[in-house]
Amino acid sequence: MKAKKNVIQISGMDCHNCAEGISRALRKKGLDDAEVSFASGEAVYTPNQKLTEEEIKNTIIDLGYTVIVKPTEIKKAFFTIERKLIFSAIFTIPLLLHMVPIFHLLHQPIVQLVLSLPVIIIGTIHFGKSAINSIRNFFPNMDVLIFTGFTAAFIYSLIGTFYLPQNEPAHNYLFYETAASIISLVLLGNYIEHKAVKRAASAVESLNKIKPARARIVMQIGDKEKFIETEISNLKKGDVVIVNTGEQIPADGEILWGKADVDQSMFTGESSPVEMEEGKKVIGGSIISNGNVRVKVSGVGEDSYLNHLIEMIRRASFSKPAIQKLGDKVSAVFVPVVLLISLFTFLGAHFIFALDVFHSMMNAMAVLVISCPCT
Repeated sequence: MKAKKNVIQISGMDCHNCAEGISRALRKKGLDDAEVSFASGEAVYTPNQKLTEEEIKNTIIDLGYTVIVKPTEIKKAFFTIERKLIFSAIFTIPLLLHMVPIFHLLHQPIVQLVLSLPVIIIGTIHFGKSAINSIRNFFPNMDVLIFTGFTAAFIYSLIGTFYLPQNEPAHNYLFYETAASIISLVLLGNYIEHKAVKRAASAVESLNKIKPARARIVMQIGDKEKFIETEISNLKKGDVVIVNTGEQIPADGEILWGKADVDQSMFTGESSPVEMEEGKKVIGGSIISNGNVRVKVSGVGEDSYLNHLIEMIRRASFSKPAIQKLGDKVSAVFVPVVLLISLFTFLGAHFIFALDVFHSMMNAMAVLVISCPCT
């Protein structure tokens, strides 16, 4: 018998990197089987003696995320990924237009600095938290490369703005649009990822919405039958419920009496209702499109087909194919190696190939940015 696993709801994750960071932090604390899903926003683990639930929650909170105790506590952030992308694009597009000769005002270093600063702030908040947390967990993720890339471009531009060497053209030292473009493009990638994850998560939400809320139980009191309406949670195996045209079958069971056309397309994909009669099995959540039946309940709550289906979809978000497991192993050393290659690129370009600091740094930055799959 498998040990029952606990589930903790988490909000504040921006990407799969965040989920992997939390998972690794919990495993370091002693939860060897801890899994975190970005798609469902959940952490799943088997309780043990090493950590209490409170300690686990505090570990997640210390990483900068929020533990949700009740679903009603979930508050939608004002700065969603979509708003961050729009905000960044508003300032990034004018920065890119400075390449057009007629926009003389945009050629000014101070103007470019002012336009890029809001984007840099958004980028630092969005990618900085994930990058810092990953370094704290000794698992630097892709956000480290992104953060390092746009920060290097911005700092280099600041030096060019305020400490420009004599007789040097300013445009050789200004890369504000590069820093802003890195942030905006990666935010675009994150936004596309969020949309894909949201579509996947909507499958579970749709199934949860079709759960029946109430049922009418057939009770035999003396020589008379009574129909007692009750909450689905009060149903138990062996109860007999009556279902009429247009109503949902409240639970899995077997038809004891009656005949009906049952629409179970949400489970089977059948395009038309199926005719059901006495002795046939029915699925809770299906709809009686025509007819009246009495159903003896055989599966309720966690034992119902609908609940098993929801659980299977939810658990699928935690499973990893072999190629992704291999990718996780590679990513553990990928970022440190890229940072070293970038450093060696700068040193080699400057000291071996005698390139100036500007070209050496641009080559090093190219390594950081291009090596990041998100970009």
